[in-house]
Formats: sequence, structure tokens, C-alpha cells
Amino acid sequence: MLNVSRTLHRILVVAACLMFAGALAVPISAGAGADGDLGQVRSGEPQFLCNQVTAMTLTREWYQAGFEQSPGIADGRWQLKARQSGYITEWSNPNSDFWNQPPQSPCTNSSASPDHVVLTVLSWTPPCCTTQAEWETQVDKAVATLQSKYAGLKRIDLMTVVRGPRNQGCTAPAAAGEYIAMPQEFDAALAGVAVKFPGLVFVGPKIEAPGCAAFVGGGPHLTKEGNAEVAKAIAAYFVKHQ
Repeated sequence: MLNVSRTLHRILVVAACLMFAGALAVPISAGAGADGDLGQVRSGEPQFLCNQVTAMTLTREWYQAGFEQSPGIADGRWQLKARQSGYITEWSNPNSDFWNQPPQSPCTNSSASPDHVVLTVLSWTPPCCTTQAEWETQVDKAVATLQSKYAGLKRIDLMTVVRGPRNQGCTAPAAAGEYIAMPQEFDAALAGVAVKFPGLVFVGPKIEAPGCAAFVGGGPHLTKEGNAEVAKAIAAYFVKHQ
């Protein structure tokens, strides 16, 4: 009977952790700001010397659309390390040439060893993952690689690319092999990784486009105006986490 009770207790603890991790990433419409932020709220002076957004071209587009210039963002403490097709399979591989990509708009201090990383998780061509377990394996490896690359790393935020409104596709189809509606298994995997690394890994905001008109065609690339709106929404979240 005692063993049964212990097993039940473990199940309840794991379930509670998964619910908590999911609550850290309430979907946020870019047109509505970041009022849905339920993550750890930090106020006052910036906490990190160097915040690095690690990603691909899609992320670079909103980053360059005014993210660093947004109110409250400490410009000198942010940098971008992005490359075309910067998929999770590259950032999970410690030997990938992608790590040699120089940072754009480097931090004033600690540029070579950022203590906060915002990692956009994606894999389209070829797709690495379908199941939750496959996604978790890749993201787990990326976390381990980031820790090995940056000795002073204190926080990792996991993000996806910008989603369609209500995490749905638009009337016009997305580019071939790509999508703007994130699979349930994908979101569950990010939450699962956050549970494994408490205090280090967090699920960042799930940013949704303010409307389908914000996309070029059916996405995933955004218009100039769409990227500007998204940059503001993401900045509003990270003002509290920088």
C-alpha cells in the first residue's frame, strides 16, 4: 500500500509541474501586448549582463523591426545570434558551424558568454521531430549545448516562431513545408523541458500575429508592419526578464 501511495504522489507531482510549466506561456496576441505574462516577473534594473536571442531568419526579422529600441529594453544588454535555417538541430549540436555565427549588435559586456539566452525552437527542412519525445530530445540537447558553450548561463527562454491568430492557419496557405499553427506535441515538449530544468529553463511567450493580414501570404514571414507589432509584444515580455 505504501508503494502505491508513493507512486500516486509522484504522478501528481509530475502532473502539477506540467500544468505550471504550461501556465508560464499563455498565448499573447501581438496586437494586445504582453499582459498575459504569467512567468517570473522581475522589475527594477536588468538582471543579466548579456541577453542573446539565438535563432533563424524569421526571428531576425522581428528583432530588426525595433525590438532593441522598444521602451524598457536595455539595448546594450541584448544581441542576436541568428542564421538562415537556424533550426534546433543546429543549436543542439555543439560542433555545428552555426555557433561560429558572430552576434549582431553585440552586448556591451559578456558578448562572448551571455548569461541569458532566448532560443527559438524550430525544425522545418528537413523536419527533425513529430512526437513530443522527439522534440524534447532535441531541446534537451540544445540546453546541454548552451550550458557547455556559456559557463555563466543563468536563464534560457524557449520560444516558437510567431503563430497564426488563436494558433491557427490562415485562409492563404503557409509556405510549403512550413506552418504557423504550432502542434500540441511541440508545445508539450517545451513545457516538459522546462520541468526538467527548474530555475534555468522557462517557456517564453507564445506570440500570435494580430491577424492574418500581418503575414506575407499565409506566412510564416510577416509584413514590415507585422514584424513591428510582434517586436513590441515580445519586448513587453522581456522588459521583465532581461
